[in-house]
Amino acid sequence: MASEEPKVSVVLTTYNHERYIAAAIESVLCQETPFRFELLVADDGSTDGTAQVVRAFHASHPDVVRPLLSPCNIGMMRNFCNAYRMCLGGYVALLEGDDFWTSTKKLQRLSDALDQHPEWSGCFHSARVVRAEDTASPHDYPRTKPAAPISMPDVIKQNPACTCSLMFRRDVLADLPPWLEGLAVGDWPIMLLLASRGPLGFVDENMAVYRIHAGSGWAQQDIWFRTLWTLEMMSCVDEHLGYRFHREFQQSMCRLAWSAALRGPAGSARRAARPAIAQLLSAADGGLRSRPSHGLLVAALHAPRPLTLLVSRLWRTVA
Repeated sequence: MASEEPKVSVVLTTYNHERYIAAAIESVLCQETPFRFELLVADDGSTDGTAQVVRAFHASHPDVVRPLLSPCNIGMMRNFCNAYRMCLGGYVALLEGDDFWTSTKKLQRLSDALDQHPEWSGCFHSARVVRAEDTASPHDYPRTKPAAPISMPDVIKQNPACTCSLMFRRDVLADLPPWLEGLAVGDWPIMLLLASRGPLGFVDENMAVYRIHAGSGWAQQDIWFRTLWTLEMMSCVDEHLGYRFHREFQQSMCRLAWSAALRGPAGSARRAARPAIAQLLSAADGGLRSRPSHGLLVAALHAPRPLTLLVSRLWRTVA
């Protein structure tokens, strides 16, 4: 089998995951399949012992583990894109170094689903979300079973999957757009690009653990960081797709902005921001053609700088 092309390529991205990386790699190596798969471990210049662990697994499993060790930190999405371009499998599954799979049949289940549904661009399953540093109860994501197949408007409203649960057809994303490398959020734009090419299927099994901890890159960022980068991502995807889903993107962006205004720091800044975001929502309901009034910019001047940037960007996109 070593001479055969792999059916599935697993892209495992990691950065300073010394505590977790062995569990992630082992959860891939224990997969039970009748076909060959490869594991590309892309380390983004870790400063702890992550690279040494990866080298040890390569030494013991040279026919499966392909180490891609960057000499310096190049950024999450550039690291992913570099690894993705080296995949050989027809299907690609994703995993991050602090997560792991809980079923030895995961690759088999998802590849079978894609074999049986050639119209799907990809598919995913649910995952258990666990917070390492607090007492919050674990929960499954997505919290409710999605109605399959999942269409593009559904994915624009909400990212339905954890990164560790996704498998997709490599030829659907044969060429990654250059702007993807500059983003701070990776799973949602990939889901959007896939959904633009065909529906996504859901496999009703829980087969992974998604960990949130102090070193988590995205989950530990504040609401302004996450909102601004999500808006940036949506603008990029919207433009990339030739504005075919422009209304849906604008409505989703307005909802995100409103949520940020509600959940952000309390006080006068938040009160000043709410009318501005409400006006954007009104513009969205009106068909996204009406320009917000000057009151939007006045309110933005009284908001904290991150919200000012957020509102300014929405002003340009809705106008």
